Amino acid sequence: MLGGIKKENAMLGGIKCVWDYVLSIARICCVLLIALFLPKVFLVKINSSSAGLAPHQSISFRLGLENLTDDFLKTLTPKKNLSFKAGLVTNQSGRNQSGTRTLDVLLKKGINVVSLFAPEHGMDGNISMMRDIQDGRDAKSNINIISMYGNGSPKRFDESQLKDIDVLFFDMQDSGMRHYTFITTMFEMLEAASAYKKVAVIFDRPNLLGPYMEGTLVSPELKSAISYAPIPLRYGMTIGELALYFNKKILKKPAQLHVVPMTQYNRYSYAAQGLLAHLSPNITSMNSCYGYSFLGLLGEIRPFDIGVGTDKAFQCLLLPETIKFSKKKWHELHLVLKKQGVGNSFYRYYSNRKKIYCSGLRLHVNNINSFSAFETLLTIVDFFKKTGVTLTYSNHFDKAAGSKKLRAFFQDSISKTVFTDYINKGLHDFYNTVSDARCFLYQPFPKVVNLS
Repeated sequence: MLGGIKKENAMLGGIKCVWDYVLSIARICCVLLIALFLPKVFLVKINSSSAGLAPHQSISFRLGLENLTDDFLKTLTPKKNLSFKAGLVTNQSGRNQSGTRTLDVLLKKGINVVSLFAPEHGMDGNISMMRDIQDGRDAKSNINIISMYGNGSPKRFDESQLKDIDVLFFDMQDSGMRHYTFITTMFEMLEAASAYKKVAVIFDRPNLLGPYMEGTLVSPELKSAISYAPIPLRYGMTIGELALYFNKKILKKPAQLHVVPMTQYNRYSYAAQGLLAHLSPNITSMNSCYGYSFLGLLGEIRPFDIGVGTDKAFQCLLLPETIKFSKKKWHELHLVLKKQGVGNSFYRYYSNRKKIYCSGLRLHVNNINSFSAFETLLTIVDFFKKTGVTLTYSNHFDKAAGSKKLRAFFQDSISKTVFTDYINKGLHDFYNTVSDARCFLYQPFPKVVNLS
């Protein structure tokens, strides 16, 4: 009997040892699993919590819109509260880094937005260039949308449109080139604010083309919707800085202007971070924006085709195949452009607009901060002149250039020395004027690109 009990106890003891051993192994495995996978779970949690942010959003960088405070808003009118009525000049690019529209930000803060004003391409940015923009209503808020573009030009703000408005807000992303009409609309808004005694507020945004100033300024006789003020072709300033310059140096009577600045803005690094929204049907990516810096003007020279109306708009330089421009010559241009900092490869497409095949190069600007748009423009025109291609200039060319001297230089009517001195003097005079007026808001200041 006792022997049986001892035998049974021995068996139980053996089972207990085995069980203890299994539990020990299990504990060790649990520790290893926690050590291996808990950090990954934590990282997944972090990533999922930021999934709704724009890919380039950072904690430190903030747009002007994102620095808007209730305290600031209450200072805009003598009532010192939010009872004022507001108008908002904006489009699809007016949004914060999380994708919330500027309109919705203002409404959430309790601002009574009574009218929206739409620039070229419309409130959604999907109407082709130089097409009339119709009045309408915002589908979400039911607020009236007033067109500020028609007959191929930005419209002036009418007093009747502003009679019930105390404050005009402006929030749009510009391209960085003078001949893009969004800054003309901003100028028109400032003129109206000055004339009709309205408060003007600009939410500042980055310059997508970086910090460099280059190219022609605007001659007084060529002032137009695409060259509205004497600033460089590529102006290197933010829209807030431009607004300060317009207000201090161009308007006959300054408006009551407030610029809500960005924080942690770097002129050199932001351009690589991408678009929050397309700018127009033809500028839908950073590469098309970069290409626009020189192809915008080349598009006013015949027979160049720059892909307008296709998904490669401002990303290619082509000729109709009826011109018989050889692949050998395209290869020569390929090498020339590589030296300018423009990556490129052979490209061909059928133009539905022209009903012909066009071929040439698809372009990619490698680094906007080491790239001269104006020098590249001059280089391309010079190359085609030397290869015997006959170039003709559209009626819009001089207006877009802002000066007759650019076409005169292309047509050998003035010397390189005279042209170079004209460009460099204009740029330095402009820079000094802006600097003396203390219009630059961010360090480092823009830089002038001298033509050599």
